[in-house]
This record gives sequence, C-alpha cells and structure tokens, in this order.
Amino acid sequence: MSESKTLQSKITSEQARRLFERNAFLIINDLPRGSQITIDGLEAYITDTEFQGFKLLPAGWHLVAWTAASTSAAAAVGQEGLRCAFFRYFDTAQVVVRRYDAASDRLVHPEASPPGRASRSSRSKDGPKLPEGTVASLDHLRSLDHKLAPYPLHKLADWTLATQNLQSVDRNEAHELLTAIIGRDDESGDYWTDALASVEPMELDAMMPQSSAHGRALSRQERGDKAQAAEIELDKILARGRQVRQFGKQQEDNKRASILRNGEASMPSFADEPAPPVRLPVMDVRRSWPPGATGQELTRWCVDKSWLLISLAQSCQKVCSGNRKLAPGQDFDPILVVFELSFLLFVFVQNSVCMSYWNDFVTLFCNAPALLGAPGDFEEHPAYATDAAHVQPRPSLVASFLRSLCAQFNLLPEDFFSSPESRIEGMQEQLTSNLAKCRTNVARALAASAAAEQENNTIEYEKLLSAWRALSNTMRSRFGIELERELDEEVEVRQASAIAQGRGNHVGLDEDIELEKGEDAPVVVEL
Repeated sequence: MSESKTLQSKITSEQARRLFERNAFLIINDLPRGSQITIDGLEAYITDTEFQGFKLLPAGWHLVAWTAASTSAAAAVGQEGLRCAFFRYFDTAQVVVRRYDAASDRLVHPEASPPGRASRSSRSKDGPKLPEGTVASLDHLRSLDHKLAPYPLHKLADWTLATQNLQSVDRNEAHELLTAIIGRDDESGDYWTDALASVEPMELDAMMPQSSAHGRALSRQERGDKAQAAEIELDKILARGRQVRQFGKQQEDNKRASILRNGEASMPSFADEPAPPVRLPVMDVRRSWPPGATGQELTRWCVDKSWLLISLAQSCQKVCSGNRKLAPGQDFDPILVVFELSFLLFVFVQNSVCMSYWNDFVTLFCNAPALLGAPGDFEEHPAYATDAAHVQPRPSLVASFLRSLCAQFNLLPEDFFSSPESRIEGMQEQLTSNLAKCRTNVARALAASAAAEQENNTIEYEKLLSAWRALSNTMRSRFGIELERELDEEVEVRQASAIAQGRGNHVGLDEDIELEKGEDAPVVVEL
C-alpha cells in the first residue's frame, strides 16, 4: 500500500476529505492472497492478506478484472493474465461490496445464492434482485483506508477517453447494450464475463429474457462438450487463415485451462457457472455489399466497406433503442460503444475472438472512403450514380473512431507491439496497412471537400484531420510506428501492386481470392 501513501501525499487533506465523501468505494472480501486485480486496466495489483478493495472511484462506468490465486500447484497452470471481469456503473459516493466465491471464481454480491442453482446471468432488463445497501459509514471506510488501493486518479483521463462513448451515451441505453452483449447478473446487476466466454452472433431478440432452458447452469459434461466444439470451430477458423490468436501467453494457458475445466485437475474457476456467451452484432468484412448487388455495385462495396459499416451501425442502434429513434447526432454512438467494448474484452479480459472482432472494426472504418466523402477505387461516375449506391458522408463518425482508437492505444503498454510476450504475429502489419489506407482516404476526402467548396463541412473535416494527426503522433511517440513515412501516392501504388499479385491489402480481398469465387465473385463492368 506504499503507492496509496504516495498518491495521497500529493493532495491536501481538504481535497482528500472531499474525494472521500464524493467518490465511490468497492469493498472486496475473501480474495485469495497473491491474486492479480486491476480496475480499468490502469494499475495492476498483487494482493496480500490486507487487501480489501478500492477507494475514491469516480462516478461512471468501470471495469474490474482479476485472476484469483490458485490454492494448489495443479491449479496454477493457466493462471497468467487477467481473465475474469465485470462492468458496473458506480454512482457518486456509492459503496459496493463483493465477496470472492471460489466455486465460481467470481466476485458476487454478499447475499448471493450458492453456485450451482439456476444461472444468475440473463439478458433480462429487470433491475438486480439484491440492490446495494448502505453497508458502511464514512468512519468505517476510514478505518479500512490502509487496506484499500486508491483509484489512480492521475490516469483517469486515459480511461475516460478510451470509454468516452460508453460514458456519454444515455445510461439506460448503455445498460441495454451491455445486457444484450454480455448479460447481467440477476442478483448484483454486474455485467460479468471471462476469457473463455464463447462469442455468438447477436440476433435482434438478444435483448429478450432467456427461456428457462437457456437460463440454467450447464453441467460439467455439457461444458466439456461445448469446449470441444469450440476448439473444433477454432481449428476451422485457423485453417481459413484468419488471424485469431490469444493475447500474450494465454494461448497455451487456455488450452491447459480447458483440460482442467473438464475435470482432470481441480481449479476454482468456471466449474459451476460458465460465463454467458458474448453476443456481438453480425459483421463479416468479406461480405460487405448490399443484398442483391451485382456487377459494378458489388465490386465497389467489396472494396469500400461503407455500406457494411452503416448497416452495422443500424444494427447497434436497434440493440440499444429497439424501435425508438435516437436523437440526431447520437445515432452512431452505439456502434462506437460496441467498438470500445470489443477492445476492453480483448485487452483486459483476453478474449481472443473479441480481438478478431475489434480488428474487423478497424478494417471497416479504415476502408470506408464513401463514408468520408472520398472518391473510392471503384466508385461510379456521378452521372451514373444511383440512390442504391449512395452513402451519406459522415466524416464526424470516422473522426470519433480515430479519437477512440487513439485513446485505446494510450491504454496499451509501450512494448505492446514489440515485446515477445504481448506481440501478436501479423497484427502490427495489418494494423499499419489499414491505417495507411485510412490516411489515403482522409487525404482524398479533404481534397474532394476543398474542390467542392463545401463550407458547411469545413469544421467536420478539420476535426477529422486533427483526429488523424493525434493518432499518428501517438503511434510514433508511444510505439515508434511511423504512419506518415510514405506519400499517399506510394501507398496506393503499393496496394494496387499487391492486389494485382493476388495478395491485396484491400481488406477482405486477400481472403476473398479463395472465398469469393463462382456466383460470389465481384464483376467489373466496362461501360
């Protein structure tokens, strides 16, 4: 707790008193000594017998992630990395108490029912059955002060920026999104998950309460069958060349963990209550054209992902608002919240499928020239343009994406792309290639806007340029990755050459060479 004293020494006693009265507390009981725990991924702690939670949490959404220390050598395998987590909104001056339940490896409500009964997680919109009570006075909290780790307030801006859309969206809409995507604990109201949670495509009825058949806890044998089926599916994905890899060393660890979970060894995780599947809106970057598209239209939207991006945004809107229309300017907030959640689940919960989903998000935004108002590679001449092929430019949406991406990179360690323990093969190359294409599209959009003398959009494009420059500076200063080294023309020539050689960098084309044959193959029509 020496860091706590260091941080407290930097503020006056009056400031400390106000923070103590205004900010929230998370009291954690029974977490084993030697466990790893972090809040918002800003500071990681190894707990001792004195640890009892966190203090001075600002109001808002927070993510608590942990790996409980094992009690036996057999269970120690697979314990690297933070693999369990929950999201929760903390109100001003709220005191939340959780206890560690070894049977389920979860932080549960103090009055939670024993594990093994009906599953406590559902997609229901009803409030928690066990509301938080006033369980601690300020005097009691002060008596626990030396046992509580301080929230790293000096890094709060990093978390706030990385979750700016989640924090700013209407709270009820955020609850609906999290309920549909992660599922909510019926008793505590926490949105909890783990690294081995399966990922399923979301249907629009995902917000509805689950039936009793889906709500019950799976048996150990059923869990084993599901784990085996998941491994078979993963092998199929890898066989198709998809870049799906675990974060850091978790790939081998999770293979061992799946064996342990099938009963060959004893470990205190996931035995009785599996995490509900993470449900994400359907997104396939390899099939990015409108239904029924043919000829030149199919070719255009195969390369330009704008249509798919708009379609995905509309799906995310329906998840959080149903049939209600969102206010103007807020209609694209839900898709940015989903983007933020996929990053947090990938980095801090270490869900590898969410990593692939986050990467697809980057692919969509970086390869959407029409959304920027930039001319695309296969765009129709204005004289032949049809309403069906039209996408309304929204440079502000891409600017918001670039700001979110920049904030996410600031949460990553500086050696993320270089350290052998955290580096994911091929990720940096694909990321920089996508960002190079984004840079080209931004430049084209700025040129098109200037040529058209669109004075009404000047501010939007200035914000777009500012967001790009901030991202470029972050990549250079934090990771040593230079995004401005090549001219736009050099990028286009290199990418065109790669496409001609059958190893294109237009996202999806490298995979589509094999996957888009026969009736699915794009067709270029000469006029």
